[in-house]
Amino acid sequence: MLPQLKQADVRGPGTPYRVFVSYSRYDAALAKEFLKHLKASARTVGSPFKPEEIFFDQTEIMAGDEWERIIQPALDASHTVSS
Repeated sequence: MLPQLKQADVRGPGTPYRVFVSYSRYDAALAKEFLKHLKASARTVGSPFKPEEIFFDQTEIMAGDEWERIIQPALDASHTVSS
């Protein structure tokens, strides 16, 4: 088991994820389209979250990253999981 990173190690202090987008690789194109609309919604006045508070693996995990150490803290910190 890999050691857990604190949320601050993943996003920086004070910037937790609020929305975690989960999807099947078969639905990757649909998930990207959903993300586009979700981020547009997040930019509106009164939105309960900001675009940078959305976790989407293709934009948050880079080649060579230990994805297990990034995904679990992001999932734990999120208020909403969308799949």
